Amino acid sequence: MAAYIKKIAVIKQVKSGFSADGGNISGLVKAETYAGFLKVEVSLINFAPITEGRYVLGITDGLNTVIFDGLSYEGETEFSLSSGFAFLVCFCHNTVAPIASAACGQMACALPDLKEEMTKRENIRPQRGGAAYDDEAISEVNYYERSVQSGAAVRAAETKEEERNSGGEDEAAACAVKSEKEGRGARTAAGGAGGEPSVGGLAGGDFYSRMEADIKKIFAAYPKEAALEKAMEGGRFVKIAYGNGKYYVFGVLSIEGKPRYICYGVPSQNPDTPPPSLKDCASFVPVDGGGYWMTYQDASTGISVTITNA
Repeated sequence: MAAYIKKIAVIKQVKSGFSADGGNISGLVKAETYAGFLKVEVSLINFAPITEGRYVLGITDGLNTVIFDGLSYEGETEFSLSSGFAFLVCFCHNTVAPIASAACGQMACALPDLKEEMTKRENIRPQRGGAAYDDEAISEVNYYERSVQSGAAVRAAETKEEERNSGGEDEAAACAVKSEKEGRGARTAAGGAGGEPSVGGLAGGDFYSRMEADIKKIFAAYPKEAALEKAMEGGRFVKIAYGNGKYYVFGVLSIEGKPRYICYGVPSQNPDTPPPSLKDCASFVPVDGGGYWMTYQDASTGISVTITNA
C-alpha cells in the first residue's frame, strides 16, 4: 500500500506588479499523496484581483506535472512527493509569466521545466486578436536563479556534488526564508532580532493574522523542537523534514504573549559563518552543542529582518 506523504512549501514572489497593495505576494502550498491520488491546497496572500487574463497554478515532481486553475486540486495521478515538489503561479494573458514560486526538497531545479510545460499547454489556447505568443516577454524574470539565491532548494545539478564535498549550505532548509534581499524599509539588527518592528505592511494589515491559519496547520503537522524552544524564550518551533534525515525549523517568537517574529532556522555546527544564501539575514542561536542559523520575518509587516553579523 502506498505511503501517505504530505509536504508544505512557502510561496515567494518572483515578479512584481500583482499585489493588492504594492507589497509582496506570498502564501503556502500543501501537497498530499496517497494510493495514487494527489491533493493540493494553496493559500495565496496579497494577490490582486485581475480583470484580464487569469492565474494558473502548476506543480511537478520532476516527472509528473499537474496544472490547474483555482486554489485546490485533487485527482488520480502517479505524482510522487518522496523528493519534494516544484510549484509555480503564472499570470496567463497572451503570454505565460511566472509571478510566484515554491520549492520543497531538492526540486528548485524543476522550476524551468514546469514553466515550459505550463507554457506549452497554455499556448494551445486561441490567442485574443490573433496575438502571437512571445516567450521572451518574461525573460527579465529568472525565477530559478532567485529561488536558489533565496535558498528555495538546491543549486543546479552540476553543483550538487561540489556542495556535498564542501559541506555547503542546506539549500532546502533555507527554502522557507522570505526574500531577504527585498523588503522596503527592512531594518538592521545587530546579531539578533531585537528592536522595534518595521513600519508599514508588506502584506497589508497584520501579516501574522493573515498567515495564522496556515501557521497553525504547520504546528499541527510537524514535531516540536523542544531544545530550541528552551533556548529561545517565547518561541514555538517545529522540525520540518525533507528527506535523508535532513530538516529545517519553523516557528513563531512571541514577546509578552504577542507574536513578534516568524522564524526559519537552518541547523548548523558552524556558529561563525552563515550559509551563503542566508548572509545578512540570519543570526546564530546555539542549541545543544550546535545550533541554528535563524532568520526573522516581522509578524506585523511581513518584512524580513536584515542581520549584521560583526
